[in-house]
Amino acid sequence: MLVGLFALLVFLIFGEAIQSWIAIPVPSSIIGMILLLILIILRNKIPKSIELAANALAPLLPLFIIPISAGLITQSAIIEQHGLKLLVILTLSLIPGVLVTAAVLRWRNK
Repeated sequence: MLVGLFALLVFLIFGEAIQSWIAIPVPSSIIGMILLLILIILRNKIPKSIELAANALAPLLPLFIIPISAGLITQSAIIEQHGLKLLVILTLSLIPGVLVTAAVLRWRNK
């Protein structure tokens, strides 16, 4: 599992390097995960070490909701001012994510 965690960290670092080098407004973690997705597509399978690490980290994902919840409480003025715009943006940004997830799952189940 440590090899998988190290691999995920390497992709995160590559994403950070690319984001700093090109200076695009995309988070480095997203760039790293796109690089990982490209590797998985090219190999046509998920490396076992990365699968083990991902399965170990998956139960911890709900912990990432805590900072979002705290932000909602502490930034109520911004939400009152821009709440409708934020809701529209979040809704529209959800659609490509769902479509890409469905495509990846369909591809993986072939």
